[in-house]
Amino acid sequence: MGRCEKQLFFGMFANRLKVQILEELMARPMGVTELAGALDAERSKVSHALLSMNACRIVHAEQDGRQRLYSVNNKTVLPMMRIAEKHVAGNCEKCLAMKQEKGD
Repeated sequence: MGRCEKQLFFGMFANRLKVQILEELMARPMGVTELAGALDAERSKVSHALLSMNACRIVHAEQDGRQRLYSVNNKTVLPMMRIAEKHVAGNCEKCLAMKQEKGD
């Protein structure tokens, strides 16, 4: 895998909405409308984010009657998200404090 592909992959996690979607999907599979409601986000923005995430296999989509249910890629992305949670919990206090001082 080249540098460009890695940048594309990690770029998926640099978007606030996409990370919020992943956090919701870690609990259980959801459809676009349910995700949009849970995140208080526009349905079209959630749908667009899921489209690119599905193309990169960050999430999986499964047809369930008339709707598509999305879930986190349990093989690769879920473990990475759990590692990120551990890293943030143990290493990012100073960074988070600096961000709060700036008002971000």
